Amino acid sequence: MYSELILFALTALVIAQYDQHMHCYNLTSKNINSNSCSNNVGQMGYTLQNMNLVNLTEHDLVIIREELLKHGVILFRNQSMTRKQQIDFTERIGTLIPLPTFLNLKDPEIGFESKILRVTNYDSKGLPKKQKELNGQYWHKDGNYMQNDYIGSMLYADEIDEFNGDSRPTLFLDNCLMDVYPKALLDQVKHLANEINIGTIKDFTVTEDDMKQHPPVFPKVISKHPQNGKDCLYLTEFLTLNGNSTQKEQEIIEQLWDTMIKEAPKYSHHWREGDVVIWDNLAVMHRTGPVTKQSIIGKRMMYRTTYFI
Repeated sequence: MYSELILFALTALVIAQYDQHMHCYNLTSKNINSNSCSNNVGQMGYTLQNMNLVNLTEHDLVIIREELLKHGVILFRNQSMTRKQQIDFTERIGTLIPLPTFLNLKDPEIGFESKILRVTNYDSKGLPKKQKELNGQYWHKDGNYMQNDYIGSMLYADEIDEFNGDSRPTLFLDNCLMDVYPKALLDQVKHLANEINIGTIKDFTVTEDDMKQHPPVFPKVISKHPQNGKDCLYLTEFLTLNGNSTQKEQEIIEQLWDTMIKEAPKYSHHWREGDVVIWDNLAVMHRTGPVTKQSIIGKRMMYRTTYFI
């Protein structure tokens, strides 16, 4: 749907304008100097202090759910979890989503193949991955190919080389700040729906059985968040418009996409060992920063679970 070359150039421009001392940025303004980015519901990257995720009270869980709804992306520092403890915590805040085989076939986490996704630059045998094997180098939402796509993701940084964590951040973009888009354009596409097909997603290698188990889904271009009722612009890479859209409507979608990439609030998370980041996939989309030879020096061992919110 979108030219990869143009997308890479836009992302590179965003990264180029990013200041290491700032975690908030867009293409037109660099006047926010904080550890989090103001958006329509709060601050992406909001840090919850003094919580040990393996020893939480029921009240703590309520706070976590409330803050995720408010901010879209929340952060916990200085955590230490085994794989089992990460799964246990995920099951306490939602319903753990089993991983489909096409996600975890090449590099499974032994013993937790159906529950934990390795987000690492070294495979389970201890061998460094090739640059092309590092997934997520495009804007996306985890699990958006599922019928129920109100999904939370949790990423735990178990082992991070200091240089690697600083040079290859994870980027988040607010999909629900609608004020940056011309209302006249939104009105012309609010009736449209996307088509998400697992066969067209870059990192997936799927079989016919996979296609049968996960048929195409059709989220609306402008969707309402199920809890806070906010309108959100549902655009990611590797999706197409469903049905007989006109040339004009396709051009408007391209305009909205360009505006979103340039103007929507973004948060860039530079990883430290022990970080846990949780995000709401309907409120935000994310991608890894551009992969370079420098950014794959040193280990980057992170583990992801997903859950139905």
